[in-house]
Amino acid sequence: MKNVKNQTLKECLISSPILTFPQNAGTFVLVTDASNFGMGAVLSQIQNAKERVLAYASHNLNKHNKSITLRRKNC
Repeated sequence: MKNVKNQTLKECLISSPILTFPQNAGTFVLVTDASNFGMGAVLSQIQNAKERVLAYASHNLNKHNKSITLRRKNC
């Protein structure tokens, strides 16, 4: 089951459209996540009743960033 989910995720990440341009109308959605090793974010927008990704961002944490509390990393 885990392999099926991983394969589905891989296919979604490489299938068109991967990224799209923002539109004037539509709700923006920002999803963030953090751990002791890195932080990531996805900016998307609801377009034609579907959520479309506008941008991905990620950052590996160095030893100075790792001292920040996990709660603050998620903000």
